[in-house]
Amino acid sequence: MAARKGRGNTTVSFNGTAITNYTNEAEVSAAVDRIETTNFGSTGAESIAGDTEWTITLGGDFDNALETVLGPEAVTPGTKRTAVIAFVGSSATVTYTWTSNAEIQDFSISSSVGDKISWSATLALSGAPTRTSA
Repeated sequence: MAARKGRGNTTVSFNGTAITNYTNEAEVSAAVDRIETTNFGSTGAESIAGDTEWTITLGGDFDNALETVLGPEAVTPGTKRTAVIAFVGSSATVTYTWTSNAEIQDFSISSSVGDKISWSATLALSGAPTRTSA
């Protein structure tokens, strides 16, 4: 099975603006809640799948152009935007899209003496994505 390095194989956009050039870390996460269904007649713990909480975690080298896209969203949160992330694999590109269902959950800019300025953000996503593979 072939593997791919991340450079050039992941694209990210938020609110219609590509932020790929400022991003060097990207992760899509789907955390599925488990609902406890154990009863007195159960012989062990029982559960069923619940709702899925989706997030995109991003990070990279700071640039004013990136801050222009994400900064205002962090200052005045709550507006649902569109987020798209695509991963190019060895056989297909898988794209996850949330249309008007993404908002900034966390945003930080960090700097140390003698080091580069970096940023990180978490996008909270409502509902399931539209997933395509081509």
